[in-house]
Amino acid sequence: SDIKMPRFDGIKLHAFARETSKYKRTKFIFLSGYKEVYFDALKLDPEIDFLLDKTTSPSEILKSVNELLFGKFVRMWV
Repeated sequence: SDIKMPRFDGIKLHAFARETSKYKRTKFIFLSGYKEVYFDALKLDPEIDFLLDKTTSPSEILKSVNELLFGKFVRMWV
């Protein structure tokens, strides 16, 4: 999710997920150009919440998502 979006921004989406039992432990990635401005408002859990800068290359974003989804199993199933 981006942090700053119209009507229902990433901060609200993240808060909703953390307050909803079904999504409480869902891994969450923010991709934003505003990370320094909003960092304290995000209340991130370092085990399941991640923040990437918009300048992150697409290959690094893909690598991060794969590692988050598959952990130690990344690239084992090809």
